[in-house]
Amino acid sequence: MTHRKGYKANGTLDLRRMPAIIERPLGRSRAFGFAAQQLHGEAGGDAPMPEWTGEPTIWRDPTYDGTRRGLETDIHEALHLACPWMFEKVVTQTARYLAMVMWKLGYRRVERDA
Repeated sequence: MTHRKGYKANGTLDLRRMPAIIERPLGRSRAFGFAAQQLHGEAGGDAPMPEWTGEPTIWRDPTYDGTRRGLETDIHEALHLACPWMFEKVVTQTARYLAMVMWKLGYRRVERDA
């Protein structure tokens, strides 16, 4: 039995692998970010989801780089991938809390040399 990239043989997300991360402006979608995987492919609710290949993917809007909102969005989308059973309200509250703590500890996104 073959399985898709980023998933275990039983179809669950392989948390040892990084999801594909796509950076692009998402203003037209009225979203800060999207996440999709086999168990949570309904990314975006009413907003149109970007093209998806089927592997675990996070789309993020680079407009929010270096901001606490950007950190919160990244955590929010990662939670959707790692815990697809969590309700949206729980994901939102958890991401907000974790971003607040991480921001207070001094975590920031910095550009690395390629």
